[in-house]
Amino acid sequence: MTRLTFDLDTVCQLAEHAAAAATGTDHAGLPGPALLLHSGSNGIWLTSNAPHRQAAPANQPGTLDRRAAFAQQCPPGTPWLEQVRLLRTEATPLTQVLPLDEPTGNPLLGQLRAAYLAGATTVTVLLSGTGIDIAVGRHRERPTRHPQPADGAAQAAPSRADQQDAHWQELLRQYRPLPRYERISELMARIDLLREDNARLHDAHLTLVGFGVYAQRDEFFARTAAIHDEADTISTELHALGAHEAAQLARDGWTLTLTAHHASTPATGG
Repeated sequence: MTRLTFDLDTVCQLAEHAAAAATGTDHAGLPGPALLLHSGSNGIWLTSNAPHRQAAPANQPGTLDRRAAFAQQCPPGTPWLEQVRLLRTEATPLTQVLPLDEPTGNPLLGQLRAAYLAGATTVTVLLSGTGIDIAVGRHRERPTRHPQPADGAAQAAPSRADQQDAHWQELLRQYRPLPRYERISELMARIDLLREDNARLHDAHLTLVGFGVYAQRDEFFARTAAIHDEADTISTELHALGAHEAAQLARDGWTLTLTAHHASTPATGG
């Protein structure tokens, strides 16, 4: 099995570009929105399958003329032999298509959006002989105390995670006048714990899958389903208590669970 990690922010921009192109009138008869996975002299990368390419940013490494997300394990400039070792079990060069409108009922595009809103930072593509798995992680360190900048040093801009945490705390202050504030606070604290449990469970499962261990797969899905069911129940109660925005946040943006993507037609372009 080959494990490839990409920056979620960049991948989401590519996915949104593909999705926007698929809604245009000149897209009739063309394949649905998808991400294209390639390998070659620029390492390993993902691009949008939109017919009108996004121009590569000025600071993008490599020689591609379109915007791309590069695998952390194999960016442009990676020696050829290292790429060969990384993809030793895969047919090369990689030409995989990751449809954004599949699976039915829970499309990859929606899962990527939800993961981004939840504060996830990476997309991991797991290649195996049976197909492709997609997972999202939260490879981010959030210190319990923010280090104080040195005298005269500029204050760093808050991270997206810190902004989300500040928003959550602001909601708590807004809800203080509500009659059932104590219960609302208790439910919001429970959501925080569920998110932490879900993230730890997901990361543990992703590590096992990375080593080819699938024995706990059914248990993983059962436990994450139970967590999500409890979050839905809490969301319903929060809404009934008048904490409408917290209810929506409690329901949305959970860490992406593994979704199988079977081998598809070779990608074109790139």
